[in-house]
Amino acid sequence: MNPRLTSTEVRQITSSMDAKAIIYHPQFADQVKELEITRYPLSIKEIDFLKSYPKEDLNLDILDKDTAEILLTSGTTGRPEGVMLSHQAVYQVAMMMSYEMQFKYGDRILQIMPLSHSAPLNLTLMGSVFSGATSYYPFLWRSNCLFIGIKNSRVQKL
Repeated sequence: MNPRLTSTEVRQITSSMDAKAIIYHPQFADQVKELEITRYPLSIKEIDFLKSYPKEDLNLDILDKDTAEILLTSGTTGRPEGVMLSHQAVYQVAMMMSYEMQFKYGDRILQIMPLSHSAPLNLTLMGSVFSGATSYYPFLWRSNCLFIGIKNSRVQKL
């Protein structure tokens, strides 16, 4: 969720899609509560419980052609429109980026663009996941914090 969106914009977006969940940073809990979403609003902290959930109980029938994500256009026609990407498309982009950027298992990659944009989500994050690299995200977007983050996390690629 782009933190720059107003509650009205987020309400328009969420009401026009059949999303199964909304994942947000705890920093935006109040905005999410305002939306009165009844379908699985999950903060990033709450997702940790999924790690221990038995995978065989999930019973997921996911096909390559199924929608993996819905990205919103910039809304140049008035209202944002959703663009659906399949699991296969996300996988192919991740594989290409991993190859082109030579991401390797164990690499540390600093992510400096917000995940509400397609490029950092599908190129950098998914490319690093595909290759087994680790992505780091600075909480504050100030130059001094960025340099401290690079030093502390021993980032190898930007």
